[in-house]
Amino acid sequence: MFIRHKKMANGRTKVQIVKSVRTGTKVQERVLRHVGTARKDNERDVFDGLARSIMNDLQKEANGQNTLFKLGEYTDLIDRSRHAEDHPVPDHVMLKTCREEGRAIVGIRDVFGSLYQRLGWENVAGHSRPGSNSIIKEMVMARITQHLSKQATVSDLSDQSAVALNLDMVNRSMDYFDDHRIATMCDRSMTLAKTLLPGPITALFYDTTTLSFANDTEDHLHKKSLSKDGKHHRVQVLLALLVTAEGLPVGYEVFPGNQSEGQTLMVALEGLQERYPDVALTVVADAGMITKANEEALRERQIPYILGARIKNLPAALTQLVLDRSEYHPWGRTEGSETNNGYRCIDDTEVPGRQLMTTYSAKRARKDVHDRERGLAKVLKRLNASKQPASLVSGGMAKYLSFPAGQATLDEAKIAKVARWDGLRGIVAWGCQDRDPRDVIMQYRQLAVIEASFRTHMHDLKMRPIFHWKEHRIKAHLAMCYMAFCCVQHLHYHLKACGHSMSTDRIQKALYGIQIRILYDTAGQGRYGMPSQVSSDAKKIYQTLGLVWNRCPFTISSGRQSGPGEDDKQSSGGA
Repeated sequence: MFIRHKKMANGRTKVQIVKSVRTGTKVQERVLRHVGTARKDNERDVFDGLARSIMNDLQKEANGQNTLFKLGEYTDLIDRSRHAEDHPVPDHVMLKTCREEGRAIVGIRDVFGSLYQRLGWENVAGHSRPGSNSIIKEMVMARITQHLSKQATVSDLSDQSAVALNLDMVNRSMDYFDDHRIATMCDRSMTLAKTLLPGPITALFYDTTTLSFANDTEDHLHKKSLSKDGKHHRVQVLLALLVTAEGLPVGYEVFPGNQSEGQTLMVALEGLQERYPDVALTVVADAGMITKANEEALRERQIPYILGARIKNLPAALTQLVLDRSEYHPWGRTEGSETNNGYRCIDDTEVPGRQLMTTYSAKRARKDVHDRERGLAKVLKRLNASKQPASLVSGGMAKYLSFPAGQATLDEAKIAKVARWDGLRGIVAWGCQDRDPRDVIMQYRQLAVIEASFRTHMHDLKMRPIFHWKEHRIKAHLAMCYMAFCCVQHLHYHLKACGHSMSTDRIQKALYGIQIRILYDTAGQGRYGMPSQVSSDAKKIYQTLGLVWNRCPFTISSGRQSGPGEDDKQSSGGA
């Protein structure tokens, strides 16, 4: 079986799928499919991709490896299971004549598909492209659970989930993700977040991460730089994410891999303000975003901000105030005469409304001491093995050493100087002078929870490494990852609102167990669905979203019933 290009008199090219058939001593070419007639070379390339997909399906059909369902039939299957009473199993069907033909894992598509629909992404590729919309939705659902490359996902969906896709159509569907559609997709995530929250969005949390590629060739977007996942030898891009205090994503931006985090903040906020000029908010970000230019730009736009502060680099006068714990206000429980928590607010004398807020935690101080002692133990071990400075300067412990006469020794004075900062942290705030400093500090501490959630889900969704190279494909890949991230975060939000707390792995495990067994009746040649039992976690998820799981058997009218003499073939086919 191969693809044949047949030139016509008018200059056009027929693209056909042809099979060589031997008749006696002669070999003839038999046309299996006429794919299309191309007027230009680029049209021929498109038809070639479609032909490869058709050839793959024909090969599977010849080998008895047909998938149970075509794309989109899962939705009909789930709908029939919910209305089993409208599609009852005939009384003449006997269990002993039925054979299991396959199993459809429908929990993921049922739950996250409903959230996908609520986010308004059913026609993300355009109303005139229903096929591409279905493919994109299927790939987003797969991204939540499978974390594979596009090629591996297509193969896995066919082998494990009985869904027919082809790689060329997936790539073509991704090409519809232009900048306008990506912006529209982000707008809908913001719209739903504003609808779900009881009040207006008052704070946005900003975080960034790097995403590496499976090669090392640089261009204007792919750059080598400091990598957060340790892949310094690979090119990368920088992904910036904006989420609400509740963890609901509202937008993202993609930057060249060598751009610093501080330079991305204002670009992301300017785009957000341009799209949503009526949203009044406070920006919360870590110390990586605190630059003089960023603070001036935020104050110029009258945007309140809460940023992490590098308190160890303060002027001498401020350092003395920060280290003087006698002026800290008690906050929290006490152990004897020691206060576990304390805070202090210092007004900036040069910039009106700017405040430095510092906190002390005895628990955090004990952790700082523990981490330092563990690091020093490693340094002592290396000191005993070698006194050469060159072998001791790595690992961040060189700040505790001195090198008299070229010999490395522990410097107790340096250790004591660093120990003064144990348990201390600081933030810089502007536009928050009318608020209780404790509320401002607690709002900043939410950032740690958001960052942990962000990095955890980026790990769960396996966004890196990226195997695409063309810029528009990279943006489409990140858009689908963002869509998957939104679906996961919205489910977490709904579960938390109902008093249920589940990890992403726990959710996936519960939804994987929601299946429909496909039974083929060898006597009556019918196909029937048998929904599975569900776990207590799955019941909580369904109840939270208002979904119903009906366990009654039902008739599947998929139009794939076998004809006479095909019983054995159908009953032995696998999903």
